[in-house]
Amino acid sequence: CHHNIESITYSKNHYLSKLLKQDNIDLVAIQETHCNTEEQLKQRGKIPGYDALGATYHHIYGVATYMKSNIDNATLVSTSSNNDIHTDVVQIGSITVSNIYKPPGWPLNSEELYQTFLDTGDQEVADELLHSLDDARKQKWMEVVESMNFQASSRQAWALLRKLGSGAPMDNKEESQQMP
Repeated sequence: CHHNIESITYSKNHYLSKLLKQDNIDLVAIQETHCNTEEQLKQRGKIPGYDALGATYHHIYGVATYMKSNIDNATLVSTSSNNDIHTDVVQIGSITVSNIYKPPGWPLNSEELYQTFLDTGDQEVADELLHSLDDARKQKWMEVVESMNFQASSRQAWALLRKLGSGAPMDNKEESQQMP
């Protein structure tokens, strides 16, 4: 089972434990634990009936892999955090399970530019990196806007614009005057 928990907490763990037991899940790969240290994970990451096999630590990202407490042939093969790619690899008998998380929104060419900038400190490379990120965001925005059907329902479009911070919401009189 895989779950993006978006910050592991005591209450989420108890709810998750009920779901895992209900569906008879032996292993769960959790992502975005938001734990900086092993100690934080031990305090916030206890899932009743499950043991943590491995984890990576990061204040926004991080992964943790849990196994049902009564399964004793599971071993941690490796754990790593490189360039914001977080991985746990576990072996259960002859089965290998990988828990891998890569945060969204970082184009491959931007990663290469970032590494070059770290190696050289070149300001022109830094500028190129910023432009590549802007281009990627613009492309993503264009895809979102083009995929919306403004004729069928403008509610989705206005909700997105409000979420992005387009200003103060309109009252019903203004909204009704602008709608055809």
